[in-house]
Amino acid sequence: MSWKIKINKTFPDLLIIGFAAMFWMLLWSQKDKVIVPNSDFFKYIYDGQNYLHFKIPPDYQIPPFFPIAIVVTAKLFTNYPYPEVMAGHFLNITFSSIIIIFVYKLLSHYSKTLSFITILLLTTNLYFIGTSLNITNDVCYAFFVTLVLLLYQKKHYKFSYLIAGFTIFIRYDSLAICSSLLLLNNISKNEKKRNFLILIFPIILYFLFVIFKTNPAANYYLIEIKNGLNKIPDLKVLDHLLNLITSNSIYDKNLNKIFSIIITFYSLFIILKSTFPKYIKLICLNFVLNIFLFLFIPNFCLRYLFSTIWVVYFIIINQSHKYLKKILVLILLAINILQLKDPKIYNENIKKSECKYVADWFNSQQIDNNNAKILIYEPFILEYYLHNKNIIIDSLKEIENKTIDCNNQLLCIIKKFHHEYKTDIFIVSTSGSQEIIDDYYGDKFSADQHFIYLFKQLPLIPSNTDHLKLIISLNNNQGNWANIFQYIP
Repeated sequence: MSWKIKINKTFPDLLIIGFAAMFWMLLWSQKDKVIVPNSDFFKYIYDGQNYLHFKIPPDYQIPPFFPIAIVVTAKLFTNYPYPEVMAGHFLNITFSSIIIIFVYKLLSHYSKTLSFITILLLTTNLYFIGTSLNITNDVCYAFFVTLVLLLYQKKHYKFSYLIAGFTIFIRYDSLAICSSLLLLNNISKNEKKRNFLILIFPIILYFLFVIFKTNPAANYYLIEIKNGLNKIPDLKVLDHLLNLITSNSIYDKNLNKIFSIIITFYSLFIILKSTFPKYIKLICLNFVLNIFLFLFIPNFCLRYLFSTIWVVYFIIINQSHKYLKKILVLILLAINILQLKDPKIYNENIKKSECKYVADWFNSQQIDNNNAKILIYEPFILEYYLHNKNIIIDSLKEIENKTIDCNNQLLCIIKKFHHEYKTDIFIVSTSGSQEIIDDYYGDKFSADQHFIYLFKQLPLIPSNTDHLKLIISLNNNQGNWANIFQYIP
């Protein structure tokens, strides 16, 4: 009988591992739908390459772990045209697939039924799939947070505290999981001082590095927080939480706020109720502190809550009334299935794709004039894909140096470039540079830092203007376009 018992115990684990492997293969088959990764990806590459040469990025912004992981993993994909892109996909898809296994192992001790349902809802969630296909450090961070929770549930406290402290090298909002461990420690009174020191040591080490080895004046996140102090508390996190499980299909702020308040207070109820296991309390406490933390971070983005998608599902379906539970599960599953039929799953992942089309066009051209220059919004994207040796992409710093003298007039800046370099000047207007970015839903500060207001001066309708000759207009069927102009003296 013992071997039958072992089979009964291991079969669900093998089933979940097989399911996670199929999920990995499904995502890998869809990776090419992401034409251009999230803009942060190109900063990861730049930072990672600096770290591998034992240099600190001059404009340090992003914690180092994920940039280093991408650049190191890219060495496995050198036979591909863009190895860093392949590396990023490999890491993100692998992390998200393993998260499935971790969530199952974490919740199965509490309820196998709930664990299976949570996995089913998570893997059919449009936002979970879409973010897993994109390349950001949110998936990597979610992987390690889930690992911390699992280790805690297995009572490997030293390792859970150590890895929690280490997550500061991935994302700054790791302060939520670290604080959760410390607060739960104070509640229960049974954790040792050693675990506290294990947790706090990597955090102190990281902030000493930031303070003494980087330039705070060039740290974009610090600048962003400083410029956004007047927005704090930022309630956008409450206006978006429901969209985690409806994939941005509900835009009513009041409905989102009501849902956020209910979920948050129910999480607090679980934390304070003595009958719930300690690791379940830790899951909910980490969720609540994530919500609280994002109230004090300007320019909140929904993907920052990627690590809590499965937690929201668990909180909703963790009901004692079995009929209510069934109704909720059916509603949530129906929402997911209906969303999966909508091709907007890739809408987020085709943003900036026009930059790839521009690069492909320039790569195919024979440019007679050496060192021809291109002015484009978010030049770092084009720089990665451009291989034409006769073209130089103007940096944001070069543009910034000329904006003051030209009173923020694009044509004046172009003339100065031409006068200084005596070469062909190409100017690119893209759909991304013509977006209306407001203070509430968009990252207006970031857009202004990239001089979006300059490129908005270019004509929306592709046509010749004074001193600007339209060379070509590129577009696809999904609303992404680019107009390439050449400056005519």
